[in-house]
Amino acid sequence: MFDKYLDFYILKMDSIKLIENTIEENIPNKINKEVERYKDAILMDLYFDQLLSGEPDKEIEEYVKKYIVINEFNPEEKKINYKFIRKGDKLNKYKNIEESRKAVSKGFFTMRTMYNNLLVSILIEFENIVTGLFKELITKIPDAYLNNTSISYANIIKSQDIAEIKNTIISNEVDSIMRENIFTWIKELENKHGIEISLENEYTRNFIEAYFRRNIIVHNDSKINHDYINGMKKIKRTISEESIGKKVLCTKKYIDKVIESSIYFVIYIMNQMLKVFKEENENFTNAILNMGFEKIKSEEYSLAREIFRLLKDNKTLDQQTKIYSLINFWQTYKWNNKYEEVEKEINDFDISAYEELIKLAIYALRDEYDSIEQILNNEFNDEKQNEDLAIELEDFPIFKEVRKQQFYINLKEKYADIFAIKSALIDEESEGERKEIVKNSKGKFQVTMSIKNEE
Repeated sequence: MFDKYLDFYILKMDSIKLIENTIEENIPNKINKEVERYKDAILMDLYFDQLLSGEPDKEIEEYVKKYIVINEFNPEEKKINYKFIRKGDKLNKYKNIEESRKAVSKGFFTMRTMYNNLLVSILIEFENIVTGLFKELITKIPDAYLNNTSISYANIIKSQDIAEIKNTIISNEVDSIMRENIFTWIKELENKHGIEISLENEYTRNFIEAYFRRNIIVHNDSKINHDYINGMKKIKRTISEESIGKKVLCTKKYIDKVIESSIYFVIYIMNQMLKVFKEENENFTNAILNMGFEKIKSEEYSLAREIFRLLKDNKTLDQQTKIYSLINFWQTYKWNNKYEEVEKEINDFDISAYEELIKLAIYALRDEYDSIEQILNNEFNDEKQNEDLAIELEDFPIFKEVRKQQFYINLKEKYADIFAIKSALIDEESEGERKEIVKNSKGKFQVTMSIKNEE
């Protein structure tokens, strides 16, 4: 269950990233082309403002005076009368200062709106996840929520069956919880289930800030208010009262940070909820283990580190999973130029009792290539070729520097067929989607996606 929720959330975040990238690739160019048409008017407007301040830019002044002549300049009334030199400029709307101001404002508003909408979309998906998790909690432990709940006889008569009644009661309770703020949800988890949600992690704090930023964007025209300031106090961030009324902005960098923070926060909440859903431990652990692995491969080391921190500290995991989590945790420091912070731990780690893959990983962290070469010579020779190890060596990010070593390159060339083997798990659940987009026209295949109207 948790793994499915997480997979779905990651899919949604990836979709939002795709939208963000599409925006970045297309919208700014379109806006800039439109604004560029008003260049003369914009520069004229800027020059007049500088002139009134007494500090005109000489290059801008030289450019503007190619097409206008100033007839009157009254700094006390902040008034400038001018006329165009070039024929036709007077009637050209792209030379009109008022029109240029509208174009600039429209451009900025468009960009702000797009990023604001992305933030709202992230929070919608997060709240959908929280809604689902509370439904699971209430279904599993109804006594914690529904002891004093009643339903009218009329609603019972109208219901088709007992399942519909149960669903109505649970949905109403979840709706009641979700109408409260994020701190109330956290208290619900702690008070009713002993599930502690710490606000000390920087990812958690970043996401809480995004939650309150979304609120003022939607309800207060992006202006900081007391609710925002009070929310920040709870995550130990100080915002002065003087900031009230000032607008907050969303940028690409900010949205990327929120996406990353939201992913961690969802993982963290589910990880803490394993206290109640012990049966989810194995599947969920495997899911975030794989996710952390993928984050390392995509060089998202900070998020990967926090994921593996949760895993290595999970006392319910088997020893092998803990060791792999610890190794992955350590390698985020190696690739993020923070190796000295964990170097002593790595050097003190006793590998004598572990399998060859673990030994190779530790040697790779330590850059002990002679030891690695010795093991590989034992695993790949005329009598033995370890296919499973070859797959790990080619896929595991911890070996990326090993793969550059000449002894490894030579080994790979010698046993090319073994190192060419790949592994993939069959995904039966998505088979229908794949069939939907694959078109066959007499042996000529095409992959085409489209959105169809619901019938």
